[in-house]
Amino acid sequence: LESDPRSARGWKTTRNESLSVTELRDVLASGLGKGRVVFCMTQCHSGGFHFLSVPREMAADPKWFKKVPSWVTKKPEQSVFPRVAGFTATDERSLAAGCMADPDPASWVGYERFMPESLLGMNLFSLERTGPGLKSFADAHSAATMMDRTIDKPGATSEEYLERWASLIETRLAKDSDLTDKVKALVAAYQRSVDGRPGKVWDGAWKERQGLFRQFIEKLSEQNPSVKDLLLTGTRADLEKAIRPRNGGRGNQASVPIEPPIQTAQTQTQTSPEPLTLQRPARQGGRRGGAGSSETMKLWTNTVRPAWKLAVESNAVSKVLGRASEFEKHLLNLEAKGRDYFSSGSSDLVADEAYWHSGYATPQSLDEAKAEAVIGWGTTRRPAILSWAGKSEDAGIRVAAEKILQMSPRRNGATSEPAVESNTALRPVSRRVAAERTLRYRRVLAAWEFLVSVNHRSALTRLRELTELERTPLPPPESIASHKSGK
Repeated sequence: LESDPRSARGWKTTRNESLSVTELRDVLASGLGKGRVVFCMTQCHSGGFHFLSVPREMAADPKWFKKVPSWVTKKPEQSVFPRVAGFTATDERSLAAGCMADPDPASWVGYERFMPESLLGMNLFSLERTGPGLKSFADAHSAATMMDRTIDKPGATSEEYLERWASLIETRLAKDSDLTDKVKALVAAYQRSVDGRPGKVWDGAWKERQGLFRQFIEKLSEQNPSVKDLLLTGTRADLEKAIRPRNGGRGNQASVPIEPPIQTAQTQTQTSPEPLTLQRPARQGGRRGGAGSSETMKLWTNTVRPAWKLAVESNAVSKVLGRASEFEKHLLNLEAKGRDYFSSGSSDLVADEAYWHSGYATPQSLDEAKAEAVIGWGTTRRPAILSWAGKSEDAGIRVAAEKILQMSPRRNGATSEPAVESNTALRPVSRRVAAERTLRYRRVLAAWEFLVSVNHRSALTRLRELTELERTPLPPPESIASHKSGK
């Protein structure tokens, strides 16, 4: 964002101030990354950062063919890859649970929270110690993945590297009739492994990763016992059907990475008058649709809201609103124009308006007391209004408030003592997510098995380098303290 007095909010989105993964990779390779870089990204589409050190297309060995096809002789574009590896909450194409900035111990769960909590050995809300801090991002990644029941699909750069090989096998080798008999047999073995029948691999690192993936799958089975048979014995077709039940689960579309179209700065409008609004994933167990939400809005619009508006304008609820009175009038005016700031699914819209109305966007003139009041009202508006309506002298308003409360979606296990362990975190992982993760683990291991079988030394060396980089130990606390003291 940059300041713009012509905009209604005083700011505009500068859409050409983005840094692509390719640009960041070039900067790292040209000198900024002379050391080692280990990252952890928890946002939506974060898997794209693996391409800092992984090519999007792998090159097949000409020796694998009786007659070398033209697509093999046309080498993919090569880049200089810096010493970078790390971990992400999901792949390049998917949303992540951490997209919703919701620091509520009853609902904020997923990789975004579990990764730092595992790394630090600390509850991020109470700051209580939960165990010893872990020695590396790799260890924290494994611990977080074991706990994550959300839409996340945690992964490592070394795994993305193997997925690229899996894509080459599935989209190129499996369709080429000029493979040597040996490689053709290994492609068939790859397909059997993805179907759940891995061959014998004597590589110790492969066995170690297989054991880790087995733990992940067993944990998924514990979290949702109804998918146990699918994850342990289901074929690839079974897993793909669970991922895309409407399409019948045929083919490679669910698991082969699809490159999203790149929207460059040149294709976008340069002078947007309002901040860019990103699409966010729905809350788990979020807004109810259908007749319930429609009836709620009728009761609000026709009964509760007119009375509430009159009370606001007459200052009859000044003690309830405090210094957020003008903000509430602002919301009521917007609602009069057809906007929704009351339904159970509108909390994000209210939060956005609260931010801009609070004054936090212009810190040089910030009134902190007013800002806190506005933000506080933005988080409590709906229940506060219903509480007021429930005490009204008008029986019709009281009944309407009671009906709205009865139709409101409730968080599972919500209590006055919010704890992650008692509610959202205990929801079973979905069948689709469990199938997606399991299929990914199988493809990664099967691609690794293929590389071992064809003795692709350079690929295995690169895989080992990425894995070692991921496991870089964090500096001990004593070293950090010594550095700060100048010793």
